[in-house]
Amino acid sequence: MKKKLLSLLLTAVLASSMLAGCSGGTSQTTAAPAPQTQAAAPETTVAPETTAAPETTAAPETEAPAAAEPVQIIVLRAGESKNLDPVLITENGDTQLARQIYEGLYKWNEAGDQNVLDSAESVEVSDDGLVWTFKIRDDLYFCNGEKATAADWKWSLDRARNTEANQFRSNFAAIEEIEAPDDTTLVITLNQPSVAFPATLTGDTAYLASQKYYEEVGEEEFGKKPVSSGILYVKDWVAGEYITLAPNPYHRDADKVSFDELKIMTVADENTRTMMLTNGEADILLDCTATQFAILQATPGVKALQSPAMQARYLMFNCTKTPTDNKLVREALRYATDLEEIAAIASNGLATPANSFFCYGEFGFNYDLPVPKQDIEKAKELLAEAGYPDGFEIDFWVRADNPEYDAISTVIKEQWAKVGVTVNLTTMETAAILDAQYNVEQPIVIGRWSEGMNDPQGIAQYFFSYEDTFCYFTGLHLDEGLEILQKASVEKDEETRAQMFRDVQQIFYDEVPGIPIYYPDWYFATSDKIDGLYIVPEGQYFYQNVTKAN
Repeated sequence: MKKKLLSLLLTAVLASSMLAGCSGGTSQTTAAPAPQTQAAAPETTVAPETTAAPETTAAPETEAPAAAEPVQIIVLRAGESKNLDPVLITENGDTQLARQIYEGLYKWNEAGDQNVLDSAESVEVSDDGLVWTFKIRDDLYFCNGEKATAADWKWSLDRARNTEANQFRSNFAAIEEIEAPDDTTLVITLNQPSVAFPATLTGDTAYLASQKYYEEVGEEEFGKKPVSSGILYVKDWVAGEYITLAPNPYHRDADKVSFDELKIMTVADENTRTMMLTNGEADILLDCTATQFAILQATPGVKALQSPAMQARYLMFNCTKTPTDNKLVREALRYATDLEEIAAIASNGLATPANSFFCYGEFGFNYDLPVPKQDIEKAKELLAEAGYPDGFEIDFWVRADNPEYDAISTVIKEQWAKVGVTVNLTTMETAAILDAQYNVEQPIVIGRWSEGMNDPQGIAQYFFSYEDTFCYFTGLHLDEGLEILQKASVEKDEETRAQMFRDVQQIFYDEVPGIPIYYPDWYFATSDKIDGLYIVPEGQYFYQNVTKAN
């Protein structure tokens, strides 16, 4: 299996002025004025008469320079946001937004392969690896102008590790205690050393939020209008239509942002999104489908961009419902599936067929796992052994307005028909599918994941933790794998730890709670007036360096 790695585009052009407040075709691899008042003039002595000054020629009248137009960048995406509370975020689109408005103790570097300090100036780790003492920046402010302190950090991390609805809560299991002895000192004590701890503090839900604001407005309002300390903040949000981000005027690097607003619009229809970009109504198009990408590559005035990704598409079974509660049935359906055909059709040949829920090339990736090959006779044999010699009917839910998922499900329906399985495809709104999925009430579904940490500990626990995610909403208990992952979190020897990750991938492969389908890159596009946009493999778009030419 071979996966192309393409370089990230990172350029810079003309910067425009910033206003802020808190309330074709190239393919590359980013108030009204105050009312006047009249004061009484002071008494003055009349000056003596003087000789009139000689007449002079009046200077020609000139017009005052026009004020710079606010710079607005329009971003298009298919999905809509559900919640921007960092502890309750689950969807990739919301995760990407969270990384624009929140700060962590660590952040990714621009290559996405290292964790570097973000809201902390320094960190000291005890010799036994249990006590981490962070010196919090003294110039850290929320977007409402209030100073952020170590106490806010303590509250944010305590909430992340104690909120049952946080699907990444197990990432914080190593934390024993958090203290904030003063405004700029944060002390985190672990119950065991954790080699993945910096990655944990870089990843999903480990973000700084305002305790004071949260307690004033409550959880629901906070999720809609968060007060954050990142370089951008949520200026406006109309549910189902758009979210407007603006530079946080209190951020230490606010003057480096060249735009005034970043308006992220939800446009469900693929053709409409493409048209809006090509006719100049929008500047950036996220998550292009294979069809879109092929069109945009040949469109004048558009840059079609491709970047390496740590992400995958997958099919997940509900292992609590008949007939997919039977492992023989799940194995049979994997043998009935032709991943190469799916990748060729659904991704236009751009993606690589998958063999693991790990991303290809990730630390600990199991190269020994075979990419499943279609074997119709073997599938029929397993179905007969499971008690279904004539096949069966099964429901399959597909997210609405998602051409990629439509293509994947249509191909699977045709492939499984060859072994006597009748697939009943039902298109549903994403929110309805997710609500069912979080209660393990869904039938078969297609999903996607992207690596939220540059260490596989997080995504592996997400797949194997029954307490947090019902083993990625399959309802299957994978306790053996979870025990291995708990050992991997403290293992210092890299090769031993890598083998542990290979072992849990083997368990997933053997138990078949789902079928990893393929590994796509990131595909996005911009107008040729946009520069400086790039994305790291883990999925974070960097907007703060984006510039828009006049």
